[in-house]
Amino acid sequence: RSVEETVKELTGEKTWHKDGYRNAIWILLDYGDLMVHVFREEARSFYNLEGLWADASMKYLEDEN
Repeated sequence: RSVEETVKELTGEKTWHKDGYRNAIWILLDYGDLMVHVFREEARSFYNLEGLWADASMKYLEDEN
């Protein structure tokens, strides 16, 4: 929940949809233009999303601070 609270505090944005809090293995936060995935370490290793999306183009954002 700290991700939701921090995003709300810094941007005022609320999630459009969220799922996964019941088992808390993989939590999905949908902000419309941005999806946030929060994993337990074992689930992150198992699903290996970085490997799945390894051929996707990357966009780097600079910190405004």
